[in-house]
Amino acid sequence: MAAARAITFAQELGITEFMLEGDSEEVINSLRSTEASLTTYGHLLESAKSTLVTSKCIAFSHIHRSGNRVAHSLAKHARHVRGLSVWVENIPPHLYDVLIAGPG
Repeated sequence: MAAARAITFAQELGITEFMLEGDSEEVINSLRSTEASLTTYGHLLESAKSTLVTSKCIAFSHIHRSGNRVAHSLAKHARHVRGLSVWVENIPPHLYDVLIAGPG
């Protein structure tokens, strides 16, 4: 699950204040809730939430897919990637056109 991995990754980098945005309203609402998620992937969300005690400030925000074309493009690309890929300074080639096109 991308949200759980994003939380773990932020903590591995030592980031204690962050906002997690996602296009799955169900996932975002589960992460915001103090109640256990009853979804088939709820155990992953609960595990990720249990690690948040070391975070000073975190916010979860639902973004409609149409409002975040970059994240949608990354998610489609990730289906074909094995392992972990991290871009720090350069724009991944498959995102260049999406970023240049801007919101829309």
